[in-house]
Amino acid sequence: MGDDVSATLDDVYGPEVSDALRNEINTLDAHTAASVGDLDVLAESTPADLGASNRSGWTPVMYAAYCGHDHVVDFLLDAGVSVESRNDRQRTVLMLAAMCGNDAVAEVVVRHSASADGRLLHATDDTGHSALFHAVLYGHESTCKLLVMGFGADLNALEAGGRGYSPLMAAAEAGHELVVQSLVRMGANVNYANVLGDNARTVAAKAGLNSGSGSA
Repeated sequence: MGDDVSATLDDVYGPEVSDALRNEINTLDAHTAASVGDLDVLAESTPADLGASNRSGWTPVMYAAYCGHDHVVDFLLDAGVSVESRNDRQRTVLMLAAMCGNDAVAEVVVRHSASADGRLLHATDDTGHSALFHAVLYGHESTCKLLVMGFGADLNALEAGGRGYSPLMAAAEAGHELVVQSLVRMGANVNYANVLGDNARTVAAKAGLNSGSGSA
């Protein structure tokens, strides 16, 4: 866009004002740089900018995790950005990686959270959902397996509040058959029922789906 933008700015504002505007256009803030994977900009940012929250509580590392830039996440966490920070919906970096199926990011996050004693795996957001629940709800089978088999997430841990669903029930209701099968193979409790008497099979039936959860 360079030459065209420069010509337009020069024509409208004159060279002195256009130079200032052009510098502003070509300068990314840390949040935008993280979202597009621009390490050069981040390397020149201040520690305060690297850890800053925007109006929605998102930090640069959250954008990088959500967009799948594992190298940026690694850089930011190495720079001292908190791995346990939360946005306005109480979502952590690991949750954002899980909901997008960004396994490489999840691996980086868990490696940097060794001192968190599993808190990131057990943490829940404002909907009562953990990182595993987000992976389940968005149908990311490989992420579910990584969180459970690789990192030790509890595949039978219930959502906080709400309907008391298990990950298996959530997968069955959402119709994610591969996730259901994977959870069952990993040992999910197919007989668990919440206080309303619902289990994976009944919630799948209510949604008009075949959960496949009977093949324990």
